[in-house]
Amino acid sequence: MYKHKLLYFILLYNIFGTSAIFNSLSSFVKYGAIYKELEGTNKRDDVRNFVSTVLIKSLPTSTICFITDSIYENEMYYGSLITSIEGRLIYILSIIDSEAFEDDDMEPTEKVVLMLNVMKSQSCDYYIILIINGIQMIGLLRYADHHRLFNANAKFIMLHDYRLFAPEYHYLWKRLINVIFIRKSQMDDKKGLLYELSTVPFPSTLRGIYVSKIVNYFIPPNRFLKKTELFDDKKSEQINGNHMNVVVYSHAPAIIKDYNDDGNKSQVHYTGLEIELINAIGREMNFNLNFYETIDSEYEKWGQKIAGGNYTGLLGEMNEARADIALADLYHTMYNYDVMDLSYPYTIQCLTFITPEILGDNSWKALILPFRLNMWIGAFLSLFFIVIVFWLFSKSYIFIDNEDYVRVDSATGKKTLVKDLFDDFSACIVYPYSMILLVSLPSLPNRWSIRLLTGWWWIYCVLLIVAYRASLTSILANPQPRLTIDQLGTLANSRIKCGGWGEQNRNLFITSPDPIAQKIGSKFENIDVAEDGIMKVEKGEFAYFESLEELRRLRFQHEMKQSQLSQKLHIMDECAIKMPISIGLDKNSPLKEKIDEIILRLAQGGLIKKWFNDAIQSFVSSVEEPPQEALMDIKKFFGALVALFVGYLISICAFLGEYAYWSFFVKRHPKYDKYYKRIILDCEMESLKIAKRRRHQNNKNLLNKRSAYAFAKLQY
Repeated sequence: MYKHKLLYFILLYNIFGTSAIFNSLSSFVKYGAIYKELEGTNKRDDVRNFVSTVLIKSLPTSTICFITDSIYENEMYYGSLITSIEGRLIYILSIIDSEAFEDDDMEPTEKVVLMLNVMKSQSCDYYIILIINGIQMIGLLRYADHHRLFNANAKFIMLHDYRLFAPEYHYLWKRLINVIFIRKSQMDDKKGLLYELSTVPFPSTLRGIYVSKIVNYFIPPNRFLKKTELFDDKKSEQINGNHMNVVVYSHAPAIIKDYNDDGNKSQVHYTGLEIELINAIGREMNFNLNFYETIDSEYEKWGQKIAGGNYTGLLGEMNEARADIALADLYHTMYNYDVMDLSYPYTIQCLTFITPEILGDNSWKALILPFRLNMWIGAFLSLFFIVIVFWLFSKSYIFIDNEDYVRVDSATGKKTLVKDLFDDFSACIVYPYSMILLVSLPSLPNRWSIRLLTGWWWIYCVLLIVAYRASLTSILANPQPRLTIDQLGTLANSRIKCGGWGEQNRNLFITSPDPIAQKIGSKFENIDVAEDGIMKVEKGEFAYFESLEELRRLRFQHEMKQSQLSQKLHIMDECAIKMPISIGLDKNSPLKEKIDEIILRLAQGGLIKKWFNDAIQSFVSSVEEPPQEALMDIKKFFGALVALFVGYLISICAFLGEYAYWSFFVKRHPKYDKYYKRIILDCEMESLKIAKRRRHQNNKNLLNKRSAYAFAKLQY
């Protein structure tokens, strides 16, 4: 007995400090004798005896959590209760009478919240809640339910109070189902005083009126009227054909909404992966399903948080506990977890962007595409150096005293080269370049070293031209290249805006530690209607964020509506986020453990993959087809036209430059001779005069000869 008192005081010290120990000791000394004297006759003693009778049958490894008020606080120290919890880990939380739970504007003290979190971390198997004030008790239950401070699978024992069962609190008793309420019943002549033990009518649906289910009667000090179990461990599995409200939102591949063939929108039926999944769970757990959509589902979709802590859309239905199950391709995120429980993820989806696709028109540069930059640099360097090599080889023969190559002037002794093909520097430029175009030389050079150099240069030209032609043919025969965005980094650095539905999608990027994701989040826009986002993508100015399967469905529908797309739609290859997908359950739902087990079995059996393939079959054909093989047309020939146009432009510029040089420099030069039509220097003028006199003398001599010949012929 004293060992348990010491354990209790140690727990109080760790949580509340020395003041709590002093208050507990003083109350124990003050009221201990009075409670012992009234033992067996007081109602509190009967409640204590009932609790001890239940706990003594619990497992030795059980964790027991007591939550009491100031009246029941000292009942924890006496008699049979101490014996029943011997060897078990216990936590005791005593709530003062002024502790506020029922007022939404007031929060409980930090010490109470701390102790409730400690109890939650230890996964209590039993919660013994002994609070006489029903308003304070319902406030505690609501607060703990909202913040998930109770283990929903634990067993609860609490005092009966009619205020616990007001219609606005019925949602609590769909979550805390392993509960026993104790209240004093009538006196029986044979049995004596009886205590009614009741529980919630799970799985019966509460429709505004609460009708408890009596489990047994307790006869003090330690007997029960019936030999029945108080807590049914399989209670959450026995739905017994009851209806479950299932709120849905159409989102591929989980939920696909279809109408009848006549187009009557009032006749709606749902298909998809999660429909098959929940039907299988319903057959296994024996419950019926009532599917419905929210009124604002078209615009609010999953729902968003609004002022006052409420939600719209599907999340609003779950937050107000009007639905038991939510099917909407729900992401396994804290945003959704704050409103509902999420089942074991049945799949992982790829969340990515759909972006505009551009067919690159590179016909204008078709002539330079066959070679890469380094290849072009090598080709131009070879053209530059071959001119110098040919010229050096030609001039080097001046050092060879061979009459076939060099002539010596007998008078002056000056050496001159015998005229050959590559003696002029201009010939060293024109002839090697003409061989690139496979133009034959006018004749072979006489010098053998230059002949060999010409042969090897010709082989190089043939190989270069063959490689160029083959690459050019391949480029002209291939389809136009596709310019797509396939990585997050490319999208983040592009000018294209991006967006999707809801603040929760934007938060996925804003809260990410990745700087690329944060950059995308900074320009993420909210799009209420998915079709509007797809239209913006087609205009080439937007990237829309959704799951891969939903993007394929949206693209398929858009292609069916549009006869011809102005811009092809491309889905990124890289997944922005790999998101687990779950079914939504009521917060603290007792069904979660069983549903998780069934989902795991279905996934291992391959049924979920099969249902997934069936769900996407209608739009699986929405794949990106490569561009058709292009034929040689005027568009492909555009590169040659560009080259011809550039040649025309260079020729015209050269002509204009030459004309400008003639008009503004040559004709205005002071030495310009209008008869010779060129600039003549002084030294050149004397030579021209001498040459003119010689021509005049030669012409005169020729005329005299012709005259003498004509005279002689006449005489003859």
